[in-house]
Amino acid sequence: MVKPRIKTKAAEITEKQTQTNKKNIITFILILIILYIIFSIANNIYNSKTLATNDKVNVDGLEVSFKTNKDKYNIREKVIIYLTIKNTTSSKKEIKFNSQDIAYLTVLKPVNLGLTKFYITVWTNKPNDEPVNKPYSITLKPFEKMTFPMVWDQVDMNGQPVNEGSYKFKVELNTIKKINLQK
Repeated sequence: MVKPRIKTKAAEITEKQTQTNKKNIITFILILIILYIIFSIANNIYNSKTLATNDKVNVDGLEVSFKTNKDKYNIREKVIIYLTIKNTTSSKKEIKFNSQDIAYLTVLKPVNLGLTKFYITVWTNKPNDEPVNKPYSITLKPFEKMTFPMVWDQVDMNGQPVNEGSYKFKVELNTIKKINLQK
């Protein structure tokens, strides 16, 4: 009669370990889901602040804006972006740039992960290293505006055509005081 008791206790221990393992796995999965939701919310808040659609800003009496030449493009069609700087004051305004590159364009592709969206850089004309500082300036008369075209050939950094889809544009003026625009 002693032997059956030992077998019963061994079976009970094995069953308890299986139940404990199942609980641990369920707890682990729930923690992963909760962390995913928390990080998704944090990422969405970050994206809404850093990548908010802001294709026009007013800084120190200057209105800086950009727009594309149209809303939809065919594949491999050149995307033309017009950067406009307007003096909104009744006096001359000098704008000092770090070099003759007035602005840098970055193209971002959204990657949708269900509850959240990340953006990856597809193409940019911004140099990896800080360029040698060769000051350049333009002067705008009162209420004068200048427009600078920028072109993206719908290719990635390796020169390969990009896939069909939506893209976000970020324009960064190459001035001492950073001015960023996004659309």
